[in-house]
Amino acid sequence: MGSVADDGTGDTLRAAFGKVNAGLSAIDALPTDPQTRARRLLARAVSGVPASVMTSAPTITQGALGAASTVNGATTTTPSILPNSPRLRSVGGFQSQDGGGNWSARSVTYTATPTYGAHAGFGVRFVTDAPRFDYATFAPSYGSNGGFVEIRVNGQKASGSDPFYAANAGSETGHGRFRYTAVDFGSSAVRTVELYFGGLSGGLPQLRGLNVPALYSVWPAAAQDMPRALIVGDSYVAGSGMTNARGGWAFQFGDLAGFGEMIGGGIGGTGYVANGTAGYLNFAERDAFGDYDRDGQVDCVVIAGGINDGAAQTAGTLSAAVTAFIQTIRARQPKALIAVVGPWTAPGSVVNQARFDLIKAGFVAAADPFSIYLDPSATNAQSVAWQSGTGRIGATNGTGNSDLYISSDTLHPSPAGHDYLARRVTDEYTRQLRALTGLAYG
Repeated sequence: MGSVADDGTGDTLRAAFGKVNAGLSAIDALPTDPQTRARRLLARAVSGVPASVMTSAPTITQGALGAASTVNGATTTTPSILPNSPRLRSVGGFQSQDGGGNWSARSVTYTATPTYGAHAGFGVRFVTDAPRFDYATFAPSYGSNGGFVEIRVNGQKASGSDPFYAANAGSETGHGRFRYTAVDFGSSAVRTVELYFGGLSGGLPQLRGLNVPALYSVWPAAAQDMPRALIVGDSYVAGSGMTNARGGWAFQFGDLAGFGEMIGGGIGGTGYVANGTAGYLNFAERDAFGDYDRDGQVDCVVIAGGINDGAAQTAGTLSAAVTAFIQTIRARQPKALIAVVGPWTAPGSVVNQARFDLIKAGFVAAADPFSIYLDPSATNAQSVAWQSGTGRIGATNGTGNSDLYISSDTLHPSPAGHDYLARRVTDEYTRQLRALTGLAYG
């Protein structure tokens, strides 16, 4: 198929895309099923938008530690609707229940003993006609950081900032670490609500349950006809540098690419081979614990790593590890698009061109027919690296965009860096999908 000129509005692409769906243009490069899946992913990527903030937001009020519900008087340990209720639909992957009856994120495996809330968000989605509700959370007793809860109503954020929950809050006994947060709309209407829990190291809040007033109902949100994605990565995927539940580039990319669910799996310091300073499991080692298929089949698996794999580069094992891991993912997710994103680089952990090349070589060697490679290096289609310079926030030097996009720790993206990286990944992902479906242009 010939190239399609873009008019800048996306209308030309949509028109051409409609012809493909109508059968007016043949796509012969892929078998039938991958064609259909690629077209579906492209359609969602074309229409994906960042989540906006409500213009008329509810009033959100955190209660005192251990205080009863202001909605129905339930204690913090006995809310009327538990997280595993059939009235709630899970979002963000498998959820685990601890010994105290609290529900947390899917256990992205840190070490040989899975850890609750390991840098992976989770949530629940439901529909209610209630004018207000409240939900009980449990602040973990481990870790020194805290976590956040993003509230969305009918697809929009309820607030520009997420409620924060400190780890190690209150006493270690009784209800000292539980609290309710009330969400008051002011009037009754049918609304789709999503609570999404994200956090910093060791501080992801756990969900105990929620309440609505008497006479009002909660029922599960209808399944969305939207693709699901699983992302595997390091601290960048985990959202280091952000101060909200879904502000990291991975979850922003999920919105922009039109995924109905983004299942996060980022562990700081790890990579294809790297285990990090704490000896966490690398990408390949997590497979033994079911990290790549416990949530069922997904439409897309995103692999984003390599910044921590300097030792593997030196040892000459990096390319083979990339190839083997892609093959592992294909075995676990036989129908998913595999999107491999080359590593970011930062003044505090420079990725040279040789490492970019080794990762790309590993991707090529895998020879997977339904995969794409997103290249942030200077050898990409634009011949311009996505990130450059030796400066950072607080120590700018004018050498490149790291002045804007690298945080003061010299390693992780700043909030603006996460925004930028999300957009670059989305645009390149969409460009690669166009090529897969015969709509290559730009």
